[in-house]
Amino acid sequence: MKIYRLLTALLVLGAATPASASRPQEPAGQRTVWDELMSQQAMRKLRSGYDLLTAGRYDLAVREFSRAVLSDPKNPQAHMMLGVAYYWYGDVDQSLAEYRETLRLDPRNAQAHQLLGIAYAWKAQTMEAYEAFTKAVGLDPSRSDIHMNLGSVLDSMNRVPEALESFRKAVNLEPENPLYLFQLGMVYNQIGREAEAAETFAKALKFYPEFQDALLELGATYERDGQYDKAREPFNKAVKFKKGDAVARLRLGLNYMRGGDVQSARKVLEDAFFLTPTSKGNSIALSVAYSGRDRGAADGGTTERVRSDEEAASKQRSLETFEKNLRRIPVNQEAEVQAQLTYVPRPELVMAKGTEAPGDRGGSLKQALEKSIGSPPSAMILQREFNLRSGNFKQRDEQIRKLLSELQATLDQIPPEANVHVGMNINYRSPHDPQSAEASARAAYEPRNIGNDLGLWVKGTGWMNLVKEVVPVLAGMLEENGAQSETWILLGLAHLTLGNAETAGSSFEKAMEISPRDSLAYLGLGVAWIEAGREDRAVETYKKLLEIAPKNKVAKQSLEWLTRPLETDEIKNAVP
Repeated sequence: MKIYRLLTALLVLGAATPASASRPQEPAGQRTVWDELMSQQAMRKLRSGYDLLTAGRYDLAVREFSRAVLSDPKNPQAHMMLGVAYYWYGDVDQSLAEYRETLRLDPRNAQAHQLLGIAYAWKAQTMEAYEAFTKAVGLDPSRSDIHMNLGSVLDSMNRVPEALESFRKAVNLEPENPLYLFQLGMVYNQIGREAEAAETFAKALKFYPEFQDALLELGATYERDGQYDKAREPFNKAVKFKKGDAVARLRLGLNYMRGGDVQSARKVLEDAFFLTPTSKGNSIALSVAYSGRDRGAADGGTTERVRSDEEAASKQRSLETFEKNLRRIPVNQEAEVQAQLTYVPRPELVMAKGTEAPGDRGGSLKQALEKSIGSPPSAMILQREFNLRSGNFKQRDEQIRKLLSELQATLDQIPPEANVHVGMNINYRSPHDPQSAEASARAAYEPRNIGNDLGLWVKGTGWMNLVKEVVPVLAGMLEENGAQSETWILLGLAHLTLGNAETAGSSFEKAMEISPRDSLAYLGLGVAWIEAGREDRAVETYKKLLEIAPKNKVAKQSLEWLTRPLETDEIKNAVP
């Protein structure tokens, strides 16, 4: 089990297991034998629902917890767990209703106040989240997770000194918790205390040496201090522990380029554009990003309307891309589908007019990007898991439509002005041919996970900032020497990771102009076309690369996946 899942499971549900369920005492004589029997039945449903929840079967967990509520409607624990299940099922509004009912029945339930704050945070209702976390910490100041959540919302309100104090309290309560140490290190970096940040990240790694984000942040902290050689070790470890991580390869590749080691940079980038793992072509990770509309428009609403139309189109493209890949899975194969939605309430990257193309001369691109980079706002991450069962064409069609409908409903709840990153990872196998863990490993371009498996509101979008801060660096390198294809490839990779498909594609095309047979440029361009929803152009790109380099394994595997038949026609013609 990942440390993130373990930590958050303990924090969010550890005090809420059926075995420790508590409820306000009722006056003697008001409960009948029937009440006791129904209460016992509710407890059985709570245990069953809890098992389903921890297994990621959120739809079934909602069903079991709903039955628990029906059996014992005055049980605050049942309402609270139903709220948790609704949250992870993607119905945040319904989760809020259940948390409020929990607090009506048990007003001093610190856990319910915290969960209410997490749901408010997802809805970008910052003040309501702050009030809920404040009540929770007042009721139970010994809970380290509540202090961490309060610190996150304080940071989003730009109340950094108070946020720092909350993170320190969380660490003091759990000094060996790597996630809390990581959070504290992020704030130290934010206020320019790099030495303390590096020390704190190092402590987190002492307790969890494979903590990917701590490794990346430690390396980035060293680089900000000019210690490029020292940064290389944590970046190398990050690539080692998560080979398909595009962010780690971007930072390590740039580190080598800064040191003049172009060949090592190219070697790092060789595995940066996989759509499928090297072992088998049975897993794929996809991601799409888009920006929300402006809150207002100077021309009486025209700008907002145009941005909203673009947002709706991007949202639709993301779901269409996922649907295509789901329909490539043969109906006689089972599949595990993981979808992750990351959104940031405020715009992430705003480029000045006239600086849309990479390498814009006169320094305008670099200046625009530098101005856009500041302290990263807090993000919310929601992960959904689905199981596609084997069956006939009609059954598979119904499953896919239900899955996409649930994703659409969750996307519709995200505040309209937010930036959104939607990622999907598909692992599928025949029921009679189970794969090893290695064979079903995730590929590149998945949204990064920093501890939100069960809802902790973690400060910042660290992985975005790790990418954003190097974009102006790369732009500056290109202004000094725009004839190096590797720099353009790195810039393209950065924009791919941020979801800027069009800008990424322009960067890769520039690299191809400089070096027409550069396989890395072709691979990057192929992924850019996929992110843009143009699989036909991606297929053309991979075919061209195979003409140049017939043995390129990444192009072969990517082309194999993209040319798998969609079983749409069979589904349409299936007998009811």
